[in-house]
Amino acid sequence: MSVDEVESASRRALQRYYPWVVLGVAFLTVGVAFGARNAFAVFLIAVIEEFHWSRGLASGALMLGSAMWTLAAPVIGTLLDRVGPRVVLTGGSIIMAIGFVVSGLAQTVAEFYLGMGIFVGIGFAALPMTSQATFLSNWFIRKRGIAIGTAASGIGLGILIVVPLTQWLIVRYGWRAAFFMLAGLLAIIVAPLNYFFQRQRPEEMNLKPDFGASPLEDSIRPVNPAGVDGPSLSQALRKWRFWAFAFGVLAGAIPLHMVLIHQVAAVSDA
Repeated sequence: MSVDEVESASRRALQRYYPWVVLGVAFLTVGVAFGARNAFAVFLIAVIEEFHWSRGLASGALMLGSAMWTLAAPVIGTLLDRVGPRVVLTGGSIIMAIGFVVSGLAQTVAEFYLGMGIFVGIGFAALPMTSQATFLSNWFIRKRGIAIGTAASGIGLGILIVVPLTQWLIVRYGWRAAFFMLAGLLAIIVAPLNYFFQRQRPEEMNLKPDFGASPLEDSIRPVNPAGVDGPSLSQALRKWRFWAFAFGVLAGAIPLHMVLIHQVAAVSDA
């Protein structure tokens, strides 16, 4: 077999399996990110027991984190367009890990808010499905809905696994050690996987979308701001549908996070 034949066979093998790598890393990333963030509900009781803070004061850290997520999201979107997921998702994982370390070392409200609020909020803003969809859409065109839905299913599985695991860690090693272990999960596993394996477009690796089934031109055609690729940002901001959608997401998120934050404490009371 000639060198060219070997390289061609290797390229075909890479084309077959690498989209699964991209999808798998996205699945793991959102699972760990959402699981770790929603583990705040079990940290809440442990933190209150140690510092004797009110539940409102302690949970305010996550509220600050949500505000930082909101403010950071447009910046994250811009960075994804400019430098791609390899840098943004790796950086977000490390920043979120730093937030957990700071939270685990916290002795005051300000330190806890700095870690769980500012660092975790900014880091998490780089990791949810809004970020994953920006590059999964380039790797999967014909099966785009299935791919994004599969990655999004990592959210539920991550919460199902990471939250009970965090509770076990708190009981066995203490809440500070649990924060450090979640930080290690993000910094040692999630960050390197995104840095070494995640790419914005298959063309960066001389591959094609949809495991090679879609023509290369399908994924690199010019974006038409007013055409099938959707409106530009300035156009979207002038449409009532955009603001209706934004309000709907906000209205749904408020009661959801009230339940997620305080449900463990409420069950403990009962």
